[in-house]
Order: sequence, then C-alpha cells, then structure tokens
Amino acid sequence: MAVIAVSFGIFLHSESSAQRRTPERQKRKDELFRKIAAAEESLSYQATVITEYFGEETRKYERDVVKVGSNREWSKSNNRVFVIRDNLYFIKFLENDSVIVYNRRSRESIIGDIELLKKNYSVRFLPEEKIQDHLVDVVRIRFRLRHKDRAWLKIWVDKENGYVFRTEHYDAEDKKFFSRHSEDVKFDPEIDPELFEVDYTGALPAVPTRKLYESATEVRDDLNISLVAPEFLPPGFSLSEISVRYRGHNNKPFVQFYYSDGLWSFSLFQETTERDNRDMRLRKRMGGLSISEIKNNLRYSFNSDIDLIAEKTLVKSFQTIKPLNDPGPHQDAKGNKKHIK
Repeated sequence: MAVIAVSFGIFLHSESSAQRRTPERQKRKDELFRKIAAAEESLSYQATVITEYFGEETRKYERDVVKVGSNREWSKSNNRVFVIRDNLYFIKFLENDSVIVYNRRSRESIIGDIELLKKNYSVRFLPEEKIQDHLVDVVRIRFRLRHKDRAWLKIWVDKENGYVFRTEHYDAEDKKFFSRHSEDVKFDPEIDPELFEVDYTGALPAVPTRKLYESATEVRDDLNISLVAPEFLPPGFSLSEISVRYRGHNNKPFVQFYYSDGLWSFSLFQETTERDNRDMRLRKRMGGLSISEIKNNLRYSFNSDIDLIAEKTLVKSFQTIKPLNDPGPHQDAKGNKKHIK
C-alpha cells in the first residue's frame, strides 16, 4: 500500500498578508469551492480510504472505494459492502448474504452552504504540498472570532481536479479529533458496471419514504401535527432543510429540521409518542451527542457530532425549544430568512 508522500519544508506557495485582502484571494477561494463541487459531482476514482477518530476512544477504519460521478459508489470494509446507486444506499452483509436498503442522504458534501461558510468562517491557503505526485492546495477553514465554540477544518485538495485527498477536524481547543485520507488513488479507472448491481429482493426494511418541505407550516398542515423549534440558535446557524421520513410498519412520520452554519450541522428530530413526559436527557455515544425530551406527546431531540459545536451551546439552544407558530416559507423560528440548499 502506498504511503502518502508530502513534501515538507519546501516552500511552494502561500499567501502573503496583502494577498489575503485582495480580490484575487476571493477569486481563489471561489475557484477552490467550484473545483470541490465539480469533483463530487463528476469525478471517477478508486482509492483506499482510511478514517480515524481520536480522543477517549481512538478508532481506525479502512475501506476500498470505487466512485463514478455523484450517483455510483462502491466500498468494502470488513464483511460489508456498501453501494450507492439511483439515490439508494445498500448495505450488503457478506456473512449471511443479506441486504438493507435506505434512501440516500441528500447531504454528503465536505463543504455545505458556501455563502454561509464564507460568512461564518475564514478560509486561508497554506503552503502547497504534494501528495502521490499531485500538487495540492492546503486550506484551513477556521471559525471567526465570534464563533469560538466551533470546530475547524483543514483540507488537502488536488489543484487540478478538486479531489480532497485529506481532511482533518480540530475542536475549539485545536485538538485533532478526526481525519480521513486516501491512499493508492487512481483517477478515471476502468470500472465494471456490474460492481454497482445489488440483488435486494426481500431486503429489510423496505425503502423508506422521504419528502422535502419548503416550510414548517407546510409540514404541520400536511401531517396535522404540532411542531417545535429553538428560539436561540448557535451563532451563524440557520435552518437549511426540512424533511420527513416515514418509518416502521405504520409509516410513522419522523420530522427533521437540519441546521447549518455552512460547514458544520446539527439536526432537530421530532415525532409523536404515547410516552409520558420526560425531562431533558443528554447522551454521548460513539462520537455523537444527543439531547432529548418528551413533552405533550412529542419526542424531540438534537443530534450532532460531539466535537463540532460546544456542548454548552447546544444545551442552551435546546432549552429554548418552544411550540412553533407559523414561521412562513423560507424562514426560521425567529422569522429570519432560511438558507435552502
């Protein structure tokens, strides 16, 4: 297996303080985001992808990946094969030859809402490096001073085709808690189309239904249910997407409000329940943070990665959750314009 070769100590290119204030810098940032988006949409490659989580629980995973554009992906890790095709997500368990089918998530980009990102984060180009003989931009995307509760990101991006060779996440104290990098990368490889074929006859559960909405009012009127939303959002965040999934044998609606600051995100999930009222409960598990409560036959919860947003900030937001009055299309709970991707 090839090892990523990075040229240390060689000054290739970095920004001067003057360049960071010029229109050329903005043009370079826009070009970077354009290349990343184009690569996610159309680039074909195969690679070995290594993911690591750091902290109290250090974990490391390795996957072989083949990707063709935005809607064909195959990967294998241990005894499982993962396939994305036709906006469906298949998990095949090799030990018993069973298959689970899901709707594909709509948000899988490294970069979220670009305009929000540029508003909330500073983007700085560091000295260029080389990875596997490819010249790459090294970019630090860091919170602005008013968002000190936020994690930040460092990425290595192929200057020619926009492929992200490496990603590293750092918490608000600058401690690395996540990294993902690619080895043995081959662009435009010969790929057998049958690699993406999956026999999912009899797969369980059945493919769930997911519907996107333009406003909370539309959800409430469509489902005839009460909804809630936080009055206070972590600085820089806005409501980015509203969706409903239908789960279980009775197709019970499960509402998701997806909040983004352009780079990081968290979700508010809510569903009706017959359970008794329960006060706020906070759980941490496998790098995730969940804050939940049951009130007036509605169970609602915040879900986020632990290190992305400070726990106290999310708790503060959760404690402001109130019944949602008519917010109107394209608005959040406080009447501010909502960013729809």
